[in-house]
Amino acid sequence: MMERMETTVEGSDSQGSAADSQESGAEPTGILFSGIPFSTAAASVFMLSFAVLVFEVTLTRLFSVFLRYHFVFLVVSVSVCGLGLGGLILHQCRPMVERFPARLFLFINLIGFAVSIPVFVLLILRWLVPNYPGLIAGMAALMLIPFLFAGAFLAYAFERFGQRSGQLYAADLAGAGLAAGAVIWFLKAVGAIDACFVAATAVSVSGLGLLLLPAWPQVRRHSSWVACGLTVLLLNVGVFIANRVWKFADVPPIRTDDPEIAQQISKPLFQELADSRIGANIVRTDWSAFARTDVVEENDAPDVKYIWTDGEVPTHMERFDGDLNKVAPLKRFIGYLPYATGKVNRALCIGPGGGLDILLGMLGGAGQIEGAEINPSIPDIMRDYSNFNGNLYEQSNVRVSVADGRSYVRHSPRQYNLIYLALTQTATSGNVGLALVESYIHTTDALQDYLEHLTPHGRVVFITQEYSLLCRYFTSAVQVRVDRGTPSRQACRYVAMFTVSPRFYTGNPYRNLILVQKTPISPEQALRLQEAAREMGLDPLYVPGLYEGKPFGRVASGELDVDQFVELFREHDNIDITPVSDDSPFFLDLTLSVPRLLTQLWIGALILVAAFSAWAILSVLRDPASRGRRLRSLSFVPYFAALGVGFMLVEIALAQKMILFLGYPTLALSVILCSLLLGGGCGSFMSQKLEQRQLRSGIVMASLGVVALVIFEVAVMQLLFRDWHISSITIRSLLSILLLFPLGFFLGIMFPSGIRLLDEECAEDIPWMWGVNGVTSVAGSVLAAVGAKLWGFNYVLALGGCIYLSLMVCFLRISILYRRASAPAAQVRGS
Repeated sequence: MMERMETTVEGSDSQGSAADSQESGAEPTGILFSGIPFSTAAASVFMLSFAVLVFEVTLTRLFSVFLRYHFVFLVVSVSVCGLGLGGLILHQCRPMVERFPARLFLFINLIGFAVSIPVFVLLILRWLVPNYPGLIAGMAALMLIPFLFAGAFLAYAFERFGQRSGQLYAADLAGAGLAAGAVIWFLKAVGAIDACFVAATAVSVSGLGLLLLPAWPQVRRHSSWVACGLTVLLLNVGVFIANRVWKFADVPPIRTDDPEIAQQISKPLFQELADSRIGANIVRTDWSAFARTDVVEENDAPDVKYIWTDGEVPTHMERFDGDLNKVAPLKRFIGYLPYATGKVNRALCIGPGGGLDILLGMLGGAGQIEGAEINPSIPDIMRDYSNFNGNLYEQSNVRVSVADGRSYVRHSPRQYNLIYLALTQTATSGNVGLALVESYIHTTDALQDYLEHLTPHGRVVFITQEYSLLCRYFTSAVQVRVDRGTPSRQACRYVAMFTVSPRFYTGNPYRNLILVQKTPISPEQALRLQEAAREMGLDPLYVPGLYEGKPFGRVASGELDVDQFVELFREHDNIDITPVSDDSPFFLDLTLSVPRLLTQLWIGALILVAAFSAWAILSVLRDPASRGRRLRSLSFVPYFAALGVGFMLVEIALAQKMILFLGYPTLALSVILCSLLLGGGCGSFMSQKLEQRQLRSGIVMASLGVVALVIFEVAVMQLLFRDWHISSITIRSLLSILLLFPLGFFLGIMFPSGIRLLDEECAEDIPWMWGVNGVTSVAGSVLAAVGAKLWGFNYVLALGGCIYLSLMVCFLRISILYRRASAPAAQVRGS
């Protein structure tokens, strides 16, 4: 085995350089002209894949801080396209590439990746963002370049070691799987910006290792390249250390007079920092895999600190010394209304943030207050600022846990008088594939969970800035009752809604409240609500039996049902307020159709694949000698394209569903990616044991395994959510690994098996197929987001399963034909 691991590819690795040397009469010598041991190439692939995933995740986190999530998805998707585009360019520029020795070409790509990261990250943060924040295409173009180098390296490595692609792909997935866990620690320890420099440093070391380790005594002959590698390594280390000390690379204030940029592209925090009239100043920054969290002070508000999550949705931290009389003015805040109408023995605050929700509960005399805070940085901030906030999180009747609110409710054995969702708007973006994923706290399924955990007269209260979101929550509340058999007209009796009077808008940015009671609101309760609201300066939007004006009163009167109410807003306001379920949890997305950016990304990826394929076909037609062999390679395009799309559909849909089961988004991301990637690495490694004639059958069996496991896991997930959701996080994590690892195993077999088949036909077309797979993977992530919005994640998962089913059927047919064709040849050899 060790001899096989040290196999070199001297003949194929130096064809171009050897020819050049022979023409000049010189003998090729030195490490740049020597063969590359497979173990060295596999180690480089492992390290580069590790760095690429770290960079991809940290890049997503970084852009999420100052860009809206659609634009984050655009920038990162275009950037990651570079992985495929690098292979496509390599395929079309082969004559130029073949002038380089293999080791030198791989070294150049590693160093190119390592040097481009600090250069372009600094260029974006120091120049583009402060001066041209709307130049999204420029940011995407710059971030594309590191991935181009990575894509070219990986495509070249798979071409050179096509027959050992199972082991090489195993190294690829193992590096990415390790990175899926490590990146969480990197983000917490050094932040997204410095984590980018860590990824670049790791690849710098890998580049030097590729150049030096196999032939250390020959280093003197190529000292200039060694010096280049050392310079890049020192550059990355120096930038990392300098930024840890002086913080010269950070997200800058964004000055813009363009209302489109201000409202649709950039985040409000960095616009406020640029406004000298506000006098905002960041006094603390915490990074995590969930978000960047900033504590901000303003000159004209010395008694309040604002905690911003990814540059928006600020939550208030009020100055508090234990004297409730000093914060009595908060009783006029809209969020105090549920406490003004009756005794609350036990309250649950989902997303207590800076403690305002808890302070309101203490003012209202709540007996026990629980909090579920999804952002792990906020409890640390509250403890560190305990002298300012009165140590709210540590009060005797207060208990705050770091958890997803929905998961916390499902695991809680207690009943609550009040479940309070104030200012909890999902504003962060996840991994590139999960960029449009929203939280599960606002779905109809979530509301049913909340109602089941209420006392007989308990209430769910939701506060939001946007009137349109209030309307969507109203349709959700009514739909939940309708699903239980209550007519729409009667379902409205469980709901009351209020808004801040326009004369009190100043200093009160959260203007709308909806209250959903477990039992119908009685006339006495309705009267108390309306009187308390009037004293607080609130106007009624709907109070059953007392104020039933339009548009909500039209549902209460029976004039409209939920579907007709939704259609009313479609026609008049051009928004979609359809209730959302766990299968499509896009509560904040009110658009009627797929966002234009997603459509453009999808079409662009398809055009890219088609254009490069057409280019490749034309080049084949110009070369009659290899026409037949190269045209057979063309048949692999649909296969690798289907793998790219299918893998992303299955991965994203399953990941989204498992997040709800695990409950901790950061942990869920790590468990899901590690299970699938490491499972895929094992499957890829085992596929190397298949003989060449067994590859087609192996692909059929792997496809069958994927389809069977997708069907199995869809069925099992329902049982998991029903019977195991109250288990410990350790048990839930182990169950998730047991479900996902076998799926990853079968998924990991198909790509390297296809590469080995292609290597038999035409090895030089491997970069082409690598590129097709990489670009269509991005198209698959876009399709997953589009499909989830339009039809739900079950549809996305089913579509992914259908793609693998079609691959199974096609290769089953091909395998049968191949055996029939091989039988006569075997008989001839036997005779």
